[in-house]
Amino acid sequence: MTHGINTGNAQQFILLLDNTIKAEPDSFHARCIRGFILTLLKDYPNAEKEFKIVEELKKDFRWLLLYKSFLFACQDKIDKAVDLLNQALAKSPDLKSEAENLAKYFTEYKKVVEKQNAKLPGDK
Repeated sequence: MTHGINTGNAQQFILLLDNTIKAEPDSFHARCIRGFILTLLKDYPNAEKEFKIVEELKKDFRWLLLYKSFLFACQDKIDKAVDLLNQALAKSPDLKSEAENLAKYFTEYKKVVEKQNAKLPGDK
């Protein structure tokens, strides 16, 4: 895995995020990170539930768009993943480095970043 998260410590991260979410239920970023970790653990149904909560509160949140794009990539829904990546980058071009980092560590996401219709800032 990446971002300092591995199967050994993922549950610990989730517990810490649960505490944050319990204290602040509208913590969009904590929920998105929790969804990302659940995706890494291949717990796609719970990742989708987490992202759905964020969508109901703020459907254009940049981290939601990026991490849900990663979920779609892991589910081999490449066109949907590219669409969300493009939305994330249009909203926040500085996410390009995060997307490239995900592509470096995960072959599923590399397919998304290298897809012809992915619009990475600075690409021609």
